[in-house]
This record gives sequence, structure tokens and C-alpha cells, in this order.
Amino acid sequence: MERGGSPVPDPALSAADIRTTFSRMGDTDRDAVALIGGGHAFGKSHGACSVAGAVGLNPREAFEAGDTFAWQGKCGSGALQGKGPNTWTSGFEGPWTTRPTYWDNEFFTSLLDREWEKFIGPGGHYQWRVKNGTEADQGLLRLTSDVALIHDDSYLALVQEFASDLGALDTAFSDAWFKLTHRGGTWSDESFCEHGKVPSWILDQNNNQMLDSDPVVV
Repeated sequence: MERGGSPVPDPALSAADIRTTFSRMGDTDRDAVALIGGGHAFGKSHGACSVAGAVGLNPREAFEAGDTFAWQGKCGSGALQGKGPNTWTSGFEGPWTTRPTYWDNEFFTSLLDREWEKFIGPGGHYQWRVKNGTEADQGLLRLTSDVALIHDDSYLALVQEFASDLGALDTAFSDAWFKLTHRGGTWSDESFCEHGKVPSWILDQNNNQMLDSDPVVV
């Protein structure tokens, strides 16, 4: 996407953005692919509501308005207003897999086994669906950054590995998730540990510090 412009749903360009973003956090290509696909093994993206300002007030706006809670969705009504099928977050709509409450490697197998086409989803954003999908998979979602993983040689090789070997994904995701959740500078320092100190074996891996390359001038 050009600065100030509209998003460009080009998987090849997105692959370059993914590598830049994850490398700034010290992540390898293996880490990036494992985190994207493993993270999308669960849940769905929400964006089927056409109500203006559907997400509700942000914390600052809610505080100024005297509201107790922020992000009170405006979709739906009654007890389910802003909840469940009426949730609105990113504006993209759909689950990534047919079993979004299970850990598996379907995200990767589906990337390879199906043809994906872009379209404008109900939230008004470009997203991807299975071309000529069946009843079982026609509602599946892929973001441009998901489809990007099969438009880059290094990422594609990892997609193929994880699609054929769930154990490899298990290990790669575990390692990458640990790194992601333990690197963060002062917020992960032992002074912020409520019960005792951060174990030395965690600190020894140097995963509790931000990289020099992390600051980005905006």
C-alpha cells in the first residue's frame, strides 16, 4: 500500500511487507509462516456489519462520553448486540478453517489444495475466497497476507512442509510463540514479574529484549 493510498491486494507485495515486519522483530521466515498459519488455525475475522461506526467508541471517546466500556458494537440488538455473529472488528469476514476451534494444519493444506480469488467482502475490504467453493469451504477467508505465503519461494516451501507435517508446525509455532511473547524490552524485565523473577533460562535466550532495528520512524 502506498502511503496515504488505498490497500493493494497483491500477494507478492504483501510477502515483502511480511518479511520486513517480522525481521524487525528478529523472526525468521520459519517463525513468520508458523505464527501466521498457527494463529489462523483458530477463530475467525469479523466484518459483516454494515452499520456506520459499527465497532463503537474507542477507550478515549468512551471515557469522554462517560461510558463504562469501550468498543461496544452497534451491530444487532438486545443481549447479542455487538457479540457473537454481530461482532465487528477488522472489517474482514469469515473463518480461516472449517474447524476454527481445533488446532490443526488445515490453514496450510487449504492454501495449497484450493484456488483462491479476491473479492470485496461484506465489510468493504478486499479479501480472498475459494474459487468455485463447495458448501463446506465457500465461506472460508484468506487475507492478502495469507495468500502471500504461496507467492514467495521461501514461504511456499514452509507452507508445503507444515501442510504435510503437523509435528513440524507444532514445534515451529511453539518456538516462535515463545520468542514473540518473551521479547519486549522493559515490559518483560524481571521488575515486571509479579511472582518472583523471570527464570534465567528465559533471559539467557535473549528473547526479552527488543532489537536495535525495532524503532521505526513514522
